[in-house]
Amino acid sequence: MKTIIKHIALLLFAAVLTACTEKNNPVITTTRNFQINGVGNNQRTFSEDAFNDSVGVFVYNKVRGRPASDLMVQFDVIRGGGSLETNHLSTNVNGKAMVIWNAGTKFSIQELKTNIYDKNGEFLNSVNIQAYAFSQNRWDTVRLEPDINISYMAYNTDTTLMTASSNIYAIGDRYFDWELQSNVPFISPRNIEVAPEGNFFLSTWNGELYKSTDSGASWEYVSNPIQGWEGFFEMQITPDGNIWVSTRGHPLHCSKNGGETWSVSDSGIDGNSRVADIARFTDGDFLMRNFNKKVYISSDDGNSWEAFPSPDYTTKLLITDQDEIIAIHPTQEGYTISKSSDMGESYQEKIDIPLGPMTTGVNVKHFRETYYIGVSGAGVYATKNFEQFDALYENTKFRGIFVTGNGVLIGTHQDYKEAYYRKLSFE
Repeated sequence: MKTIIKHIALLLFAAVLTACTEKNNPVITTTRNFQINGVGNNQRTFSEDAFNDSVGVFVYNKVRGRPASDLMVQFDVIRGGGSLETNHLSTNVNGKAMVIWNAGTKFSIQELKTNIYDKNGEFLNSVNIQAYAFSQNRWDTVRLEPDINISYMAYNTDTTLMTASSNIYAIGDRYFDWELQSNVPFISPRNIEVAPEGNFFLSTWNGELYKSTDSGASWEYVSNPIQGWEGFFEMQITPDGNIWVSTRGHPLHCSKNGGETWSVSDSGIDGNSRVADIARFTDGDFLMRNFNKKVYISSDDGNSWEAFPSPDYTTKLLITDQDEIIAIHPTQEGYTISKSSDMGESYQEKIDIPLGPMTTGVNVKHFRETYYIGVSGAGVYATKNFEQFDALYENTKFRGIFVTGNGVLIGTHQDYKEAYYRKLSFE
């Protein structure tokens, strides 16, 4: 009996295998004989403009060891609303079928599907090609490096520089292009800031400080601000040109001569002197928040500090041009933005911002009289006076906001999967 059952099982398996082979063999066998690659992926251009390079496929016949010619290729735009010069081509003697692609206006992400057929019209395989189209005053999504990994950004009147994945980049001719700066004297760049006179200062993960006086064209080593420390440090530059650096386990340091010499500046700070925010009043006093969310004021040029009143668990602190103190602090539902116009004696709540399921903090960028507030788990808000607020962008996966010198807001994703561009217009 066992022998009969085994025999029947083998016959059924053979029948199923034959049926599957007859149905799928033309595709499986043929595609195994060809290597098909998309050409022209991940280009960028403006909406309605043609991409710089033509796009298409390259097909290689692995059996014959040469490019496959005379294969039929069908092109179809499946996302973004763009157009093609033609929808049908055959691969040439070099195994390529290339077409000019004009970007559409519907979405920033553009996608093209290519179906490849053999000389008998049998389907071989398909390849999708993705690209990006940018449009002013619209949030455009990018899923590429270095954009998705932006860490720090700073700009002067000539250029914008950013660090991402331990590399440094300069903005290109188009606001969505970034050029890797490979000829630099340092490794592992981290933070980048700009001084009032326009010089860039860059810190490394190895505890070094570098300076550029020609908008990033060249760099010179300045110093190791924290003696004996070869790790990362926080760095901020206040409007008077003072450079402030701090890290865990070390006191706050300050340089008043462009990083050449440093002095310790943590007298009166309780415990953690690692600085999260530091700002300056017009009278010269400094206001500082450390990573313990405690706030201090210095009235003697940063030599000593004393506690300063602020809302509990203040997450972000800044001073406006009118010497108003802005404190952003968490609540049960999200974040509250409060303002003090009387040097911290009282704070008035101005807006409550609800959050999504995850949050990692708040950052604020000031550009042309407008403050752009990036709230992780919520999105971007804009205000000129911290009285009226405009919700510019809602995204529960939003992480933080950056701004370039030519007026482009760039947001990042909590899991570093996307970046979001919006080119601002100014009348």
